[in-house]
Amino acid sequence: MQEKNNLYNIIKKLCEKHARKGIHVEPKVTEEYKDPITKEVYVLIKAHIDFPTPKGEQYKYVVYKIDPETEKYKLINESCGYEIENEEVKLEKMIPKINILHGDDSALYRERVKKLEDIKYKITQVDNVEDLIKEGEKDKYDLIITDGLFGPEKTHDVRKGIYENVDGIVVAKKLREKGITTPIIIYTGIEGIDFAIEAFQHGIQCYIHKNYDKEKEGLENLRRAIKKLIYKSEREENVNHF
Repeated sequence: MQEKNNLYNIIKKLCEKHARKGIHVEPKVTEEYKDPITKEVYVLIKAHIDFPTPKGEQYKYVVYKIDPETEKYKLINESCGYEIENEEVKLEKMIPKINILHGDDSALYRERVKKLEDIKYKITQVDNVEDLIKEGEKDKYDLIITDGLFGPEKTHDVRKGIYENVDGIVVAKKLREKGITTPIIIYTGIEGIDFAIEAFQHGIQCYIHKNYDKEKEGLENLRRAIKKLIYKSEREENVNHF
């Protein structure tokens, strides 16, 4: 309840900030979006900045990012102009997008990770190692998530503790050799600290176990890792989740 009140008070303050003297139409929030990863709230405020003209009414649109917990806010984007009928500015077009590449041969896990996608997070998915490397080499993603094993062929190596040629590690090695510095999360069913260490040594920033018995826990760990890697810019630091 306190967090909700904080958010309301901040939004009220921001609307007052953009009110224009002499114009009796109050600024208003036209859209609101809560980031499922960071829990921050984005608001799109529409404010009149001029009296009506033959072209129409002139508006100012501003987007703020708000942390209800700390009560901090930041201006993210703004746009001024005449409103065109049926073409009002949308929040989706004004907030920064996070592009994530995800590779997994399991349709089930692709479906689970895809649930993180919304107006801010765009997730591109592939189901094999070759396409994951090919897409990753385009260097247009903010984050890469890879499975450990794409198929059962190397399961025997894993059981013997031989990890160098595990698919997820191969993906990381190939991309690092090409100079791709995009943060990589390995989201896998392979357990063990030895495997995690091997992954870190080959350029993977974060290891997360899929935790087959606790789906929600595994996805929550993934959300935390995405938040840490993208928003803290810890690209050279290992983020260990077991």
